[in-house]
Amino acid sequence: MGKKISILVLLSFIIVLGFLRDFLFVHLNYQLAFLYNNNHTYFNQTSQDLFQGLSYLQLYYGKYLLTLVFSLLYYLCALSIHWLLFKKYFFKQISVIYTGLTLLAFGILTLGYCLSKSTEFYPLSRYIMGFVQSPILICILVGYTYLEQKPTHNQQIQTN
Repeated sequence: MGKKISILVLLSFIIVLGFLRDFLFVHLNYQLAFLYNNNHTYFNQTSQDLFQGLSYLQLYYGKYLLTLVFSLLYYLCALSIHWLLFKKYFFKQISVIYTGLTLLAFGILTLGYCLSKSTEFYPLSRYIMGFVQSPILICILVGYTYLEQKPTHNQQIQTN
């Protein structure tokens, strides 16, 4: 019963983490737009209350820091759920995937800056990092791991 409760707690944490991330980034983007455009079209009281006293640059660079924090939290959740379900972390495989996707997003963003086309490259980079910071990647990894761990018909015959 302890394993089922642990899985339920971790899944609940992943869901809450997703809502928290979405809430913070939506309001952070509202506040950035408000400060950048210097008008009340993008004004949102919740955003104002959350990020009161922070400058545009602090919020802008803070957004990158939050991206790394949430990516790390989802990475740790992926390791944890694998441990609970398969009694193995799959540390190397999960690390390669999370690191690879993060470096790909960073490379695309950097290429955009180098080519002076950051506004064209940023959406793709942002999309990739959104994927890294979502339960979807964890679900794909768990499904893949399950299929890889499930013995085939020939393997079952050989072990009997």
